Amino acid sequence: MIVSDSEAETAAASVTINVGHLSDPAELPGLAHLHEHMLFLGTETYPEEGEYERFLNRHGGSSNAYTAMEETSYYFDVGSEHLDGALERFSHFFRAPLFTADALDRELHAVDSEHTMHQAEDNWRMFQLLKASFTFSANPKHPFVKFGSGCLTTLAPLPGSSANPKHPFAKFGSGCLTTLAPRPGVDTRALMIDFNRQHYVAPRMKLAVLGRDSLDELEALVRGTFGHVRGGDAAPPPKPDVEAFGPDRLGTRILAVPRREQRTAILSWPLPPRAEQGPTRPIVYISHVLGHEAEGSLHQALTTRGWARSISAGMQVDVSDFGLLRLSIGLTEEGLEHIDDVVEMVYASINLLRETPPLRYLKDELAEMGELRFRFSERMEPTGAVALISRSMWLHEPAAVLRAVYELPGWDPAAIQDLTSHLTPRNHQLLIIAREVSPPEGTPIAGQQAGVDVGAEEGGADPAVHGSLRGFSMPAGGEDQGGEEGGGMVMGQWRREKWYGTVHKAVREEEGVLERWAAARAGAGLGKGLRLPAPSTFVPTDFALRADAEPAPTPDEVHFALRADAEHAPTPDEGGDAGTGGGHKRKPGWHRATCATATLRADHVVLTPDEIEAQLPADIPASALAITPKDQWIRLLPPDLVSDEEGIRVWHKLDRTFRVPKAVFVARICTTTPYSSPAAATLCRLFTALLRQDLNVYAYDATLADLVWSLEMSTTGLQLTVRGFSHKLPLLLERLLGRLRCLIREYAGMHRLLERLLGRLRCLIREYADLDCDPALSAAVAGNSENADPADLRRRLLRSRFDVQRERSLRVYRNVRQDQPHSLCAYWARQDQLHSLCIYWARQVLESDTWHVDEYAAALESEDCTPSVMARAMEETLSRVGVDVLAHGNLCAAEAKQLGHRLHEALSPFAPLPVEQRPHRETMQLPAGGDGTVLLVPATEGELGYIVAANPRLGPPPSRVMGWSVTIQSPQHPPEYLDERIEAWLEDFDKVKNSIVSAGLEPDMRLGEESERLWGPIATEVLDFGRRWRRADAFKTLSRETVLAFFDRYFRHGAPDRRKLSVRVRSPKHGGSQSPEAQSSQDIYNLAQRVAFWRRRTSLALQRALTRVVIDNWNAVIAPAGDVSAYRRIALLQVPRPSPASAEPPAPP
Repeated sequence: MIVSDSEAETAAASVTINVGHLSDPAELPGLAHLHEHMLFLGTETYPEEGEYERFLNRHGGSSNAYTAMEETSYYFDVGSEHLDGALERFSHFFRAPLFTADALDRELHAVDSEHTMHQAEDNWRMFQLLKASFTFSANPKHPFVKFGSGCLTTLAPLPGSSANPKHPFAKFGSGCLTTLAPRPGVDTRALMIDFNRQHYVAPRMKLAVLGRDSLDELEALVRGTFGHVRGGDAAPPPKPDVEAFGPDRLGTRILAVPRREQRTAILSWPLPPRAEQGPTRPIVYISHVLGHEAEGSLHQALTTRGWARSISAGMQVDVSDFGLLRLSIGLTEEGLEHIDDVVEMVYASINLLRETPPLRYLKDELAEMGELRFRFSERMEPTGAVALISRSMWLHEPAAVLRAVYELPGWDPAAIQDLTSHLTPRNHQLLIIAREVSPPEGTPIAGQQAGVDVGAEEGGADPAVHGSLRGFSMPAGGEDQGGEEGGGMVMGQWRREKWYGTVHKAVREEEGVLERWAAARAGAGLGKGLRLPAPSTFVPTDFALRADAEPAPTPDEVHFALRADAEHAPTPDEGGDAGTGGGHKRKPGWHRATCATATLRADHVVLTPDEIEAQLPADIPASALAITPKDQWIRLLPPDLVSDEEGIRVWHKLDRTFRVPKAVFVARICTTTPYSSPAAATLCRLFTALLRQDLNVYAYDATLADLVWSLEMSTTGLQLTVRGFSHKLPLLLERLLGRLRCLIREYAGMHRLLERLLGRLRCLIREYADLDCDPALSAAVAGNSENADPADLRRRLLRSRFDVQRERSLRVYRNVRQDQPHSLCAYWARQDQLHSLCIYWARQVLESDTWHVDEYAAALESEDCTPSVMARAMEETLSRVGVDVLAHGNLCAAEAKQLGHRLHEALSPFAPLPVEQRPHRETMQLPAGGDGTVLLVPATEGELGYIVAANPRLGPPPSRVMGWSVTIQSPQHPPEYLDERIEAWLEDFDKVKNSIVSAGLEPDMRLGEESERLWGPIATEVLDFGRRWRRADAFKTLSRETVLAFFDRYFRHGAPDRRKLSVRVRSPKHGGSQSPEAQSSQDIYNLAQRVAFWRRRTSLALQRALTRVVIDNWNAVIAPAGDVSAYRRIALLQVPRPSPASAEPPAPP
């Protein structure tokens, strides 16, 4: 399929082949994945490795690929004028790849690197555990059990390895060195060539190309390149000749121990394959109901009881011979202890779905929103578009390729009810992921992880494999039902999964438990209150464009419409160079925008090009006018400042370019208090999370109607964003703002003493009342009585949410130690992340407005972390604010001003915060000519994968750029070696100037892109809306000599103005903290300890002064002349955080 877009600045192409890792040969798991990598490493016509990527990089392009279970996809983008050269090189991937032995050896390690990087990721570990479960919960001969990624272990010699399972799904799909490396009797290269000849033939490929040439020109280009791909058998890989599941292999429970702290329950049901689900897509209806979060939903019922944090439903696996429907529930600690009750509530919801005739209005809402998404879809990124098309061509007829993904055709209630008949306890697998289910210490753990020299172990050998059941109910039934095949499972025995080493245990559910779940019903017992979703109030019906409206609504009309919608809404409880301009007089420069309270132009007027030119700013860069057609100069108009009073500035721009009935509302609420202390930051984060949760029941329907909202906290305050169809956007915003102050008042009334008294009263009732003889009293204590005080139930619900969110936040901080090391490196430049193994000093050197994660955790664990204290902190936060608003899209100026006024009402009372007093991020300037090194030791034994990244570090206006970072992660080399390679790479660095200029001059392709571009200058308070074009003009003037001179001054080793901080993560494989370079003098240690202590107890000004004292004396204290530590760090290792009870603080430095 070819797509011609005359305005496309970027061209793209994608090829999808209907073969994936389910077709790996049994002796080489991961071969399809390795084959995908190898196509990038040279062809007969272009044999030089990397030539394809270099061509794309030179011309502003990029490329990528992925291997799935039954498909492999390759795609790229490039500057439109270079599509022919890129497509020519791309086509040779599929015509004559080389598969050289040297490249194969290197790429084996790259694939293995991917696998090792995934070792610590629980989503990879649990998916492979699902595959392993096929050896008992499914037919072990089905290819689903394959290890699809591959690794060195699966490709290297492995004497005595057991035969791989024959069901494709259980394959290890990614591969590793063990599965892919040549070994006696297995020629990896020969098998790869056979794989290529069998599957990579023209009839098995779908190609999509997008460019700005005409359709005839694109067709000729495609025929001249891909027309030479060899033909072959068009038949897809044969389906497995074995059944994926059998009724006697389900009804099971698996306990799995994760690397990161989490509590998750996953229910999976096998379903017929997608070809048998029919054209009406009944699974969409079922997933929609099960995953719904509005009033009466399973989500609301579970979260109200404090048993769940989140819920989602959808197809996890959807291949040619079977599917798996997955329901995932994020549990709380209490929810884990009540897991059987949680599952009972799931089946009460499923039985309600099964026994209630399918509701037509639910299907109609889904179909209508799909139609609206298609009707008002904006341009996709070129690579995303071609990748979607090439994949869809395998699933749909050509005429339906673009539309099918949005459509929900037909109405077949019988198909829905037929699928729900598969959702039974005897047909499910229950996977429970939590550290609390770990085997007790001393429990034997059987099995061996491939490539790891471990055999049978005992619980507690792995730090992640030790826990207490703490009342967790383990079924008594289900002992060993048979042997293990291919690294799978043995019932009733703690084992270690073969490829990722996940410790797990599988058992069969007790018959009584299965019968209890099957009998669960909505309206009774735990299912009380469950009901199917009500009709949505957020599906838009007004798609009129304000740019065409006559006349634009007045502020009074807008105000009336807002109030009218709100009155009918349910409550949460209910559901450079200046151009000449042709002599026209222009507006002031963008950086001197003035208040346009008197509207300059009527919103509904259709402006002529000359009128638009007259309104362009005087300082608009010439390049902006040169590259933008005159009839599109309206794109260049900046937003108007339509209101500037009482601490709130409102910016507005009416969309006349994209002409879609959508809008974006962004509000930045600046305040000085959120990061004034760790406690303040923690309490503010808690409140924003609780507000999101409180609004979820109401706003979930809005999300389904493509109204997306967010409330986030930063170092400078809060940011509220609402985007989507403009018709219902004011209604959602009204409700969001209405709950802000209301929720603060509710939490403010939850005083600590009163809560303790109420809690003690309930305990006394439980202790002394005969609850069995008094059902009404029992229900009242449990909070389930119909006569219970609604206010009391509401308080208990809010308190439960507070406790759950605090626990969730604590888990995030604890999980820092399990994060990928490359993330730690990037984050370490701002704040240390590891508890006792990381360095506190790096954060002190660079930024003054961040706190140690241990301090966040301590604030959460403090007795002062209560709902009422949180409410007081939020009242203080909102007592003095400065607000900037952008209203962009299908909103007129009067509507923008009214939305800004409504925000003012919601925040009142408050004192305005002048612009000059708003907080800004500040970064410490490192000493010129010196290098500092920080050594980190990760808390995990996991291997690392290759990651390379380079990014600028941006700061506050006006300068913005604070530095430049390069990040490398390697499984093979220590950090010192990587640091040396960065230095060597910098010496060879040369900017690809044309690509940067081209990217900077590309026009906005979607309303959201323009909103982001307009919001940037407002959020940073630079108010330079033409910066992107001025920057592109500046790049044009750059010469190689200028860049090299800049490099020699700031980056070259020994440069006079070089300021370097090297942040290193050393894995235990490379010696950990025992490296000689990890040793520091006692003087340095004491200095760091004292400064770290006193900085937390002084004003910000004194903190900066203390830091400056140390920085100014860096070389004198840290690096004596001639000492190699001159290029090491300020302070090494383990600066302990003094406890609050410390009576004798260290002497101040």
